[in-house]
Amino acid sequence: MTEFEKESATMDMKEEMMSDAVDDVMDDELEDEEEEGDKILNQVLDEIGVGLQQDLQLPPTALGTTASQLPNQRQMVAIGEGADGPASHKPPPPGGEGGSGNSDEDALQARLDALKKGF
Repeated sequence: MTEFEKESATMDMKEEMMSDAVDDVMDDELEDEEEEGDKILNQVLDEIGVGLQQDLQLPPTALGTTASQLPNQRQMVAIGEGADGPASHKPPPPGGEGGSGNSDEDALQARLDALKKGF
């Protein structure tokens, strides 16, 4: 019985050593593949003239241009009577603000409401 226990312990040690060796080889291969993949990606991006950092800094717009390429103009959006009539317009919030402090928020809300009505 002791001989069986010794052989079992020896097999466990060999299994652990083999597992460690396989893990080391696989980790090296994964790192090499990752580095090679990054190299190929950078090469392709360079060929087509795309700078990854440049594209990540500026968010795209629906028109296919980046935010820096758009003119810096405010777009006026009508707030008021919609398809449902004047009841669809929210009254100004209580607290004495005449809406001048929330004009951007109001404009965005109106655009959102218009989009919801379109669907």
